[in-house]
Amino acid sequence: MVKLYALVAEAVTKRFGRVVALNNFSLRVEEGEVLCLLGPNGAGKTTFLNIVSTVLRPTSGSVRVFGRDVVREGRVVRSMVGYAFQEPRLFWRFSPREVLTFHAKVYRVRDLGVVDEVLKALDLRSVRDRSVEYLSGGQRKKVEVGKVFVQRPRLALLDEPTAMIDLEGKHVVWDMIRALRDEGSTVIVATNEIYEAEYLATKVVIMDRGEVVAEGDPEGLKERLGGGDVIDVYLEGARAGVVEAIRVVEGVIGIDVVGDRVSVRVRRYEDVLPEIVEVLKRCGVRARSIRVAEPTLDDIFLRATRGAGR
Repeated sequence: MVKLYALVAEAVTKRFGRVVALNNFSLRVEEGEVLCLLGPNGAGKTTFLNIVSTVLRPTSGSVRVFGRDVVREGRVVRSMVGYAFQEPRLFWRFSPREVLTFHAKVYRVRDLGVVDEVLKALDLRSVRDRSVEYLSGGQRKKVEVGKVFVQRPRLALLDEPTAMIDLEGKHVVWDMIRALRDEGSTVIVATNEIYEAEYLATKVVIMDRGEVVAEGDPEGLKERLGGGDVIDVYLEGARAGVVEAIRVVEGVIGIDVVGDRVSVRVRRYEDVLPEIVEVLKRCGVRARSIRVAEPTLDDIFLRATRGAGR
């Protein structure tokens, strides 16, 4: 079966003077995916979205959106792309209703009733006729992402879409992003929030210093890079010598200590847990509790970015 790609980026480099924001960056996004670009501040996520949306030109390399080159065919690309910027770009004297209505007309949205639907979904009806300049940061962010939900583009780009938005509002936005995908859009979300990526992504690309350091579906990344299972041992009292004794147990990959918690990364907990219990007995240390967990996307992110030299 031939895969259809919404976006293909090949060997993209972007320099700002001596600063390399993207370094030989390549990426393929299949139609219908929700792809999360996950990385720390300065990883190059926003730079890449700006290139895809034609705000910036790459120094070298190419990006194609549904087969159209973002440099040579920018006008066509812009007609297919909706972009919610990291910092809201709004007409400050317009009201939320005016902003979304204007955006809908620019993109020739036929049913303007969608504006009121989006205002209601984002809990903006009470401020729909208030000037944007008088809204809170979270409300302004909702108006910014609301532009994409009104437009319903073929390719939606959202840069930190829930920054400044409270937890309840985050879940509303996430569900609207999922609905956008269900209606046929391909979605790219740039974020540094692990939970956001886990909630949304069909594919995750971990970025650091302008490069891809890991990519795959969330479960596949955990299986491939998670390093096995994690045994969390919560200790009571002194632990002199016990950490080093656990470290040399066969099958232990690594140990992290935070307060009274000793997190032991192992290949298979079934093979290692009995020996850890024996070590605790020999050292005369009691465990308040022992929990076994699979590695999280948080673990993968930290391991991948540390491996990239952070």
